[in-house]
Amino acid sequence: ILAGLGIFITAPVVIPSWFAYSATYLGIAAGCGGLGGMIGAPIISYFIKSGGYPAGFMFSAVVAAVVLIPLGLFVMRFKPEEIGAQPYDIERFQREQAAIAEKAAAAGGTGAVFNGYSEAEVRKMPHWWLLWVFVALLPFLNGVFMHVPGALGDKGLDVILVGTVLSFYQFGVAGGQFIIGWFSEKLGVNATLYLWAAIAVVTAGGLAAYNQPVVAVLASLVFLLGLIRALTTVGLPIIVKTLFGMKDYSKIFSSYYTVVMWAGAIYITVQGWLRDTTGSYNTVFMIISGIAVVLLILLFIIMSMGKAQEQKRLSGEWKPMQ
Repeated sequence: ILAGLGIFITAPVVIPSWFAYSATYLGIAAGCGGLGGMIGAPIISYFIKSGGYPAGFMFSAVVAAVVLIPLGLFVMRFKPEEIGAQPYDIERFQREQAAIAEKAAAAGGTGAVFNGYSEAEVRKMPHWWLLWVFVALLPFLNGVFMHVPGALGDKGLDVILVGTVLSFYQFGVAGGQFIIGWFSEKLGVNATLYLWAAIAVVTAGGLAAYNQPVVAVLASLVFLLGLIRALTTVGLPIIVKTLFGMKDYSKIFSSYYTVVMWAGAIYITVQGWLRDTTGSYNTVFMIISGIAVVLLILLFIIMSMGKAQEQKRLSGEWKPMQ
């Protein structure tokens, strides 16, 4: 619990403050985290094998003391304003916002440059509340990562092959997090999110239906399963920033992410219970596929509401709270 307080929330809160166009950089940071996991896992395994679990935890503690704590205390700054700087590429962002404001003013709307909504303002928006449903369901897609080894074993792979195929999941996690931000800036946020949710539907359905111990097929499905984890790590920050801007981004995102972490912890247990009850992970993957369909529909509604809100703001129909 204490480890999760500082590690998981840092990048999605800090990076949008430092980069005016943050999607790509969120992906890079999350992808590097995945690479760190791939590099660190065998190292920690070596310490555990040679000195038991205390040696593995001691290695983690040394890394935290030597690297993470000094960087957090003396190097990292949560906002560029703390050192008199501005977000990277802020000039281009301001030019685009000024052009949008000018166009809106010419059409009779507001001409103010917009930086986002306050937390009090977003609480009055229907898509603020609907997004709570989305973030409560989302962790069911990636909470299954703890059960991937067991699921592969159920499909007939021996222990050594399970370890080999499991590496494809890690590659999928790292790759998905690297590219989802880039896709968001090239294809657009909406198209990218819909694509990822559609991949989740197909992948979970494939894992539920396919029960042969063919390594190539299972490795491909597990890779895609890792890919969709980026919906939480990178996709959610992009959604929040796109819908509500940066004015109160840290508060808003942190609230949503708290639900993600609690729900994820519960779902991991629920998925294990379903496996024990039904005797197979197929039911779990069928439920994941169904939830992914629901998430796809919710995404469409939420992003459409966000677009409608933006039109209201630009037309002057929506007024900021005083």
